[in-house]
Amino acid sequence: MRFWIVYYFILEALRIGAKPWHFSQANVAFFDDEKGLFSKFQIEKLIPEKWRLESEVFRPGQVPGEFPVFLKPEWGQNSRGVFRADSDVDFTKIAGSIPGDKITYLVQRAAKGRKQLDVFYIRSTADPRTYGTISITECLSDGNEQCPICGIYKGTWYSDVTEKFSKGDLERIWENLETIGPFRIARVETKCDSYRDLVEGRFKIVEINIFLPMPMNVLDEEIPAKVRRAFVRKSMRLLAEQVKSISETRKPKNIFWRKVAAHFRLAGEIKKT
Repeated sequence: MRFWIVYYFILEALRIGAKPWHFSQANVAFFDDEKGLFSKFQIEKLIPEKWRLESEVFRPGQVPGEFPVFLKPEWGQNSRGVFRADSDVDFTKIAGSIPGDKITYLVQRAAKGRKQLDVFYIRSTADPRTYGTISITECLSDGNEQCPICGIYKGTWYSDVTEKFSKGDLERIWENLETIGPFRIARVETKCDSYRDLVEGRFKIVEINIFLPMPMNVLDEEIPAKVRRAFVRKSMRLLAEQVKSISETRKPKNIFWRKVAAHFRLAGEIKKT
């Protein structure tokens, strides 16, 4: 599906006269120029307190007062470099192995909801007050862990549960998430106990991915590939429209190579652990 995401984005961008290489501009307003990355810590500050998980910047020698907790790099994707500590012994061992002197790590309290539901959306260009597309994917893991680390390289599989929500439900979910920030595209990872809790606003946000996040519903292999490709094409058409609208209203900001550098810096340090 990654191939189709890239293919359809380039195709749709060229079709409407957008410049494909400006794709990094989708959420450029939230790029931290000083750090040269999209800082998870800064983005978390946008989350209302009722949905925010307690987190702090990791400092050597600290030990959390309660467990489990997650240690994760300030920037990263696909759960790369994320660790879970279930005790002070775990935490001390992990803290001694992470490249905390070279990469800023965050310590985040775990959300104990039974379900992880990822909400992917692209804002409408015609009417920015609403979404152009939205999908909800349940992330499922092997075993009976209450707080698993979910990711495409973490033994996770995905189930598109969008159809379990009515149009009214999706509108209510959007109304909640849209208040966090004017992201043009985002994948919001939530933890809650039920689908109804997500609709009613009883959830915690684990993370918000805004640098061209992948819609995880396209990894649901129970859905025919043709249907998934259709969703990808529609989504990439919307993204191309967003990219074109940005290019027409502001001078593009050169962040792509800085983001790539941050990615390889993280990958290189994690490989050493």
